[in-house]
Amino acid sequence: MIVIDAQFNHLKYDPSRIIHTLQKEADVPLELAETIAHDVANTLQSSGLDEVPTALIREIANTHLIQRGHRKYQKRLTRIGIPLYDALEIDLGTKGGKDNANLQANAETAHKRKADLLSKEEALLLIDDDLARLHINADIHIHDLEYFTNRLFCNDWDLRYFFYYGLIPDGTGASSSVAGPAKRAEVAILHAVKALAAAQTNFAGGQGFYNFLTFLAPYMEGIPYDDIEHLMQMFVYEMTQMMVARGGQSAQYNSKLLIKDSTDKLSMVPIGELCHRYVKGEGSKLIKKDGLQTISLNKVTGEIEWKPITGVHVHVPNTPLLKTSLHDGRYVITTSDHSLFNLDNECNIIETKPSTNPTTVLTTDSIPCITGESFDTDLMFLIGTVIGDGNISTNNNIPNSSIRMISSNKEVRSRI
Repeated sequence: MIVIDAQFNHLKYDPSRIIHTLQKEADVPLELAETIAHDVANTLQSSGLDEVPTALIREIANTHLIQRGHRKYQKRLTRIGIPLYDALEIDLGTKGGKDNANLQANAETAHKRKADLLSKEEALLLIDDDLARLHINADIHIHDLEYFTNRLFCNDWDLRYFFYYGLIPDGTGASSSVAGPAKRAEVAILHAVKALAAAQTNFAGGQGFYNFLTFLAPYMEGIPYDDIEHLMQMFVYEMTQMMVARGGQSAQYNSKLLIKDSTDKLSMVPIGELCHRYVKGEGSKLIKKDGLQTISLNKVTGEIEWKPITGVHVHVPNTPLLKTSLHDGRYVITTSDHSLFNLDNECNIIETKPSTNPTTVLTTDSIPCITGESFDTDLMFLIGTVIGDGNISTNNNIPNSSIRMISSNKEVRSRI
């Protein structure tokens, strides 16, 4: 019988190799190892196979260990991996795409997902059985299980370290070039980008800089504002176009956005139309001076508040567009990693993504629509108050001609 090993070498079947592997990998006592090797030989002999991979021999040995009640040895001898069918499903993008919405759909991501499944198996086999069972049964959750055994999670970096010592991506310079401290603003920006790119290969979660603008500020001294804006744009593009990194979040071109200008004039504008007022093609632009505001969720108070629109960003999405629909027919189309909001078991506001197929999401009540593009804020307040605390009734036989409201709020009554 010919044995094919993991490197595709063709070897002559030798029972002593089984005994050696059992002792080396699982500390199986010699007498038991010899017994298992004998059992494996009998199974292979009865199979009638001329060629057999070492993976199959290992599984047969594991089966005999289980049958003889040696779960401890079987666990240490287990071969981890995924079925061929699952691997092909991952290559096709039909499996394993919901655990991390920040991954782009490409061949490297497919490779990562296969490695993730292997690493998760490894982690569950390495940790205590009771702890592994708690995770499997969802009594606890080990976040990013695939990195649990060999990586830290998120990290905030101090740019001053890189600006003082220079950039050494691999930590030693043995496998990468080494750059001295940045002397120009452009180089400082690129060092910041490369530092995060290098860090993500050693951490499981997000990477970032604290006091980012503060520590960059000395490089910006004496530089015209337009050039500073361009440098910030360069940083954003370098980060969001890094295909191995985590991507951005965007809404579809036609998604409607309620905006208020500096004169309190309200209008519903497609987000793409608004962005292209400032950026003709792809790109980014700061628009703080225009005084535009839009409604935003305050995750601390749960209130909807007006917040300034400080910039626009137009790009081709890195992830598929998904449609999130409500039971009343309202919907929004966004990239799969766009932020949506929900409530946890304690009614705290939490973030979710369209790619997770949420069954519920937080949303505002429907905003009354008036013919035309502009809205008067007082009229909007009146309509909203009627919807919340009043009704429309018949007066002098004229249908829908009278408004009735009940409100204990003096400010509301005064404004009405």
